[in-house]
Amino acid sequence: MKTVLFISHNSGTRCGGYDFGLRWLSHIENDDKYTWVYREVADLEGFDAAYNEVKPDAVIFNFVPIALGWIRALVGETVAKYPVPRIVLEHNWSKETVTALINGYFPTFEYMMFSDPSFVPDDPRAFNFSRPLYHYTPEKLHLDPTEEVQIGTFGFPLPHKNFPMLVREVNRVFDNATINMHLTAPTFTNNFNAAGAYIQHPTFGQAVLDGMMAECRAEITKPGIKINHTSDWCSEEEVIHRLSKNHIN
Repeated sequence: MKTVLFISHNSGTRCGGYDFGLRWLSHIENDDKYTWVYREVADLEGFDAAYNEVKPDAVIFNFVPIALGWIRALVGETVAKYPVPRIVLEHNWSKETVTALINGYFPTFEYMMFSDPSFVPDDPRAFNFSRPLYHYTPEKLHLDPTEEVQIGTFGFPLPHKNFPMLVREVNRVFDNATINMHLTAPTFTNNFNAAGAYIQHPTFGQAVLDGMMAECRAEITKPGIKINHTSDWCSEEEVIHRLSKNHIN
């Protein structure tokens, strides 16, 4: 039976990509066609140790650029030390970036997987799969239509998430609604350089979260539109539980 090494960054970080990788792996690790080995590594040295220990037939990288920045060192003679298929699992993509991502990291990565069964990529090196979802039965199966509309969203406060646009649309469509926004900042604020050392990364942090929430509140022009913002870090199960209480997510 062939062995697949699944590489992710270290636990203890507030990272949706980290959670996504674990969720994806939990759906397939009992597959009887391959042996799956999970390792968390912090740098190229850690990956090299895991590779030599497992001796895999293929490697899948749970790709979060800010946490796996050391991957850029896998070029030239370095990447030649790992002569097996190298695949990136990407959880945050766009149609325009599929080929650009592969070309930008080739030959570090040879193939790309992403979770959107509705999109068929043009690049033969990229392929899709169904979104890994949890089975969940909400406590309340039917929401009261007489209640004030509850609209939910969650994630990190990054510009491409378009949270202000969501608030703008709710403000346009409804006169009375509460937008339950579970936005939080990740714990890590560093990145790795090519040598595997930390460098500062300016994108994440409390200041970014505060700025995003200010942008969202600025979109409200009606007195009946309210934002309920929570920022505590919680499990994926708790996120689903909170979302289940909304009329629209």
